[in-house]
Amino acid sequence: MLKDRHPKKFMKMSEDVYDITDSYFFNNLEKLPIKGKYTVSADEGRPELISYKIYGTTHLWYLLLLYNNILSYEEVQAGTVLNYPAMSDLEEFYFSLNTRQKSGKTGIFPK
Repeated sequence: MLKDRHPKKFMKMSEDVYDITDSYFFNNLEKLPIKGKYTVSADEGRPELISYKIYGTTHLWYLLLLYNNILSYEEVQAGTVLNYPAMSDLEEFYFSLNTRQKSGKTGIFPK
């Protein structure tokens, strides 16, 4: 999803170049199953308000945008339909990243 919005890499991966759009995080966030769909109303164009309505917290707005391949909050207009993953799937994904980090499988050159 997210990678499709970006042009092809202009540089190959090398020791001193890292393409952030080709990361474990982005590649796996978009694979989380869709729990539901949310249609944005005219009075709530702010992503943090939408995050609060779906998850009960304003802190996950950026994940909603990334999950829906939206690069700017300005793209969220009345009538926009957002897919969203379950909170439990987001939590499991987060903890898998933590485990991955502790195992040394992160960064440009995983151990």
